[in-house]
Amino acid sequence: MKNTGGYELKDLACFVLVAREGSISAASRQSGQPKATVSYQIRRLEDALGVDLFVRLPRRLELTDSGERFLSHARSILAAVEDAGEDIRHSGEQLEGRLSIGVATEFGTSLVGPIIQEFAHSHAALEFEVQILSQSHHYFNHPDIDCLIHVGNPPDSQLISRKIWDFRFSLYAGTEYLKANNPPSTLEHLKDHQCIQYLHAQPWQLRKGSKDISLSPVSRMHSSDFWMIKYFAVANLGIAYLPDFFVETECRMNAVARVLPEWTSDPVPVFALYPKHRHGSRKVNAFIDLWSQKIDHIEEITPYTLIQTGTPGEASKT
Repeated sequence: MKNTGGYELKDLACFVLVAREGSISAASRQSGQPKATVSYQIRRLEDALGVDLFVRLPRRLELTDSGERFLSHARSILAAVEDAGEDIRHSGEQLEGRLSIGVATEFGTSLVGPIIQEFAHSHAALEFEVQILSQSHHYFNHPDIDCLIHVGNPPDSQLISRKIWDFRFSLYAGTEYLKANNPPSTLEHLKDHQCIQYLHAQPWQLRKGSKDISLSPVSRMHSSDFWMIKYFAVANLGIAYLPDFFVETECRMNAVARVLPEWTSDPVPVFALYPKHRHGSRKVNAFIDLWSQKIDHIEEITPYTLIQTGTPGEASKT
């Protein structure tokens, strides 16, 4: 394909839109531009690059291999231009636009929600989009995400990582359960208790001083959701292995209590990950800075917890 000259920034934006919408017609409706204009911008970009970016099928467009590779670059260029313009236009002013946050953890609601709540109150002109991802590697399928909150050591990638916190797991049980059952005084006594375990989880890793142990207790209750595991613990169904921050409010309200408090896990790190082209983003940097300031006091700003109400053993969300 002959290169007939350069292309414009608006051609990149048009390309990203067509790639997202899957057709010239859909991109035309979304942008409000005539189909002929959209088609012309795509053709001009392809001519300038000397490659076909799309396979033209009867009812849709599909990216070629070259189109897939170029899409990542185009998104990065547009994001960098947007961030640069935002920084120049609004230096010292309020943040605005959209902040897209990905959360690769089962604790998305309780770990990230309160920080976003606080950030939203401080920056009224910002729009927020939060996506809960099952795994961090799915981040690469969501290139529009500005920042990913990742629990555990970051994956080997081209993303910039910034450690923002760490937490520990400990053993917890409902207070009524502990009243009705003799609390264990050693780890060996756990075999005499009902346990609640994460489905397909790794063994419980516990440490006391220089001693560390890995446990796989026989468990009656299993779940793939930590909120459900906490619910079972509050409902007095057994002993669970849970993050300390996740049950701070329930402990304060005497809904659950620590079991064998001298045993706890090693620290589990939490990282903020973001692509290199977002390194100078005021929105991303401000969000991460707020996280670092507020995360140790997250229980003071979260309105969402599990509590015991009514008769013993009745659990509810509030």
